[in-house]
Amino acid sequence: MHITDAHLLVDNQSIVNYINGSDHSNPPDWKIKPFTQEVTNLQAGTSTTIHKIRRQHNQMADLLARKSVSASHVNQLVFSGLCVNPSHAHGCPFLDALQFVTINDVMVIAASCC
Repeated sequence: MHITDAHLLVDNQSIVNYINGSDHSNPPDWKIKPFTQEVTNLQAGTSTTIHKIRRQHNQMADLLARKSVSASHVNQLVFSGLCVNPSHAHGCPFLDALQFVTINDVMVIAASCC
C-alpha cells in the first residue's frame, strides 16, 4: 500500500510495549507472532508507530476483528449493520445501501448508523 506514516491504535498495553520495544523475539503470546511480525516489518523503513488507546474507544475495531475471525472460519462474509436512529425504526436507508457496496473487491461487513 506504500504507506510511510501510519499510526496503529491498540487496546493492549503488552502488545504496544512489545512492538515498540527493541527485542521482537519473544511476543506476549506466540499465537500472535505472525501478526506482530507483519507490524514489525511495516515499521521498518517507515515512521509507523503504535499507540495504546482505551478499550472503550476501540469497540468498532474490536467488533470488526471478531467478525473477521469468525468469517474466516466460514469463508463467507455477511453484512452486519446497526442503526440507533429512532426515525429508522422500520429500516435504515444507509445500512440498506451499504449491503451492496463493494470497493475494489472489498465488502463492507459492519457499519453503524446514528
